[in-house]
Amino acid sequence: MNADIWSALILGIIQGLTEFLPVSSSGHLELGRTILGTSWDTSSNMMFTVTVHGATALATVVTFQKDIDALVVGLSQAIAILPGISRSGATISTSVLLGIDREQAARFSFLMVVPLILGKMAMDTLDLFSMSQTYQDQHLAPLLVGFVAAFITGLWACKLMLSLVKRAKLSGFAIYCLVLGTVAAAWTVLA
Repeated sequence: MNADIWSALILGIIQGLTEFLPVSSSGHLELGRTILGTSWDTSSNMMFTVTVHGATALATVVTFQKDIDALVVGLSQAIAILPGISRSGATISTSVLLGIDREQAARFSFLMVVPLILGKMAMDTLDLFSMSQTYQDQHLAPLLVGFVAAFITGLWACKLMLSLVKRAKLSGFAIYCLVLGTVAAAWTVLA
């Protein structure tokens, strides 16, 4: 084998060993290149780095193939940013289609929203503090009332949905969304 092949083999092993350890795999690749004295140009180095990182990403997918149900469900949540697509509907139905128990699917769907909500709240709170004191004073009561109302009804709806998922099919929600979407589209066209 020529020197480039040996270097690639050794560097590939370095990447594979260090990617999952609490060390910098990229740093180890650079050290390995220096020690091996590779003469690759910048674009070749970059292409090699991307390739071996892709290999370890694929190793992760193969190792955790049963857990990839979370990546797919996460993608369905991302699609739900489109208007008219229910986030919980998309994540629960995707989970069920992937063979996840209905109750577990609902629990996972509800837990997935927590970081989104907390992040949005943090951003909005920072925006609120940057506004004038008069604006804050005028809108404090509605904010508090809205918060309490959403919290109480959210508790109720979360428990209700968990109960429904355990014993009912979710096709009723799909029909509801179809009817409501059709009515909204017709309203928009006719108005």
